[in-house]
Amino acid sequence: MKIGEMSDLFKIPRETIRFYEREGLMLPPNRNNNNYRSYSENHVERLRFIKNCRNFKMSHREIKKLLNLIDNNNAGCELVEEVVLSHLSSIRENIEKLKRLEKDLVILQVHSKNMDINDKCGIIKNLLSREI
Repeated sequence: MKIGEMSDLFKIPRETIRFYEREGLMLPPNRNNNNYRSYSENHVERLRFIKNCRNFKMSHREIKKLLNLIDNNNAGCELVEEVVLSHLSSIRENIEKLKRLEKDLVILQVHSKNMDINDKCGIIKNLLSREI
């Protein structure tokens, strides 16, 4: 399979596949006589794995850890679970940060509505005067 076919199959840009190769997430493909990349079923399976991990917003570092476990036949559930639980913890932390950000933005919006009607934009005024 050529890179264009892989790109079409997974709806991933060719450059992203090349990037995964450079980063060591994808194993180097075989090369045809014309130097075109030639991907095997193993590459398809690996790219599917990477795409599924990215759909869960896993970082390349986390994906690499999981792939190393697979590559070394060490994909015991406990080690895999450690990676997933760590990722889940990060996601929960980000959710809390986003909730605080949402609250701050709502407060900014509400305070801005209470500004003098002659002000052009209360939000801009608040952002200019807000202490960091």
